[in-house]
Amino acid sequence: MHDISKDDKNLIIKIPLKARRSNPWDESYHPEMDNIVGVIAGDEIGFAHWIDLNYKGKSDQVTAPFYIYDDDKESFLKLCKELGIETYEYPVCAYCQKVMYGSHTLSEKGNQCFDCKDKEKNPQVCTNCGNRFNNPLADLCGSCFENG
Repeated sequence: MHDISKDDKNLIIKIPLKARRSNPWDESYHPEMDNIVGVIAGDEIGFAHWIDLNYKGKSDQVTAPFYIYDDDKESFLKLCKELGIETYEYPVCAYCQKVMYGSHTLSEKGNQCFDCKDKEKNPQVCTNCGNRFNNPLADLCGSCFENG
């Protein structure tokens, strides 16, 4: 028996709201955990799965969304609250407005991605190779200047 079916217009997939944790070092460890999370990643809003990392002593992580929600953030948050589904919002760089999926830093304006941090630290772009460097009097980075 599959929890997948279809009608005339839709594929219908039943996804469990809860899953069991597992620990390869302790096979008796199987507490229940949430399986689904509402994800907000900039303009991309939808539902994803939680990835169990408890056995590693880490916080659970989120998969890429398996369903994209086509309405606005406020209605999505309201829906998640009504359904009892936790939400996770990825931070956005205060400088370039890109979603930050991994580690980042903080600056005076707020969250800052490493690309923007690098631009701040090394504002010049080499006209030959495109690498960033910090010398306001030069057009070429040190490597291109030496090899040029």
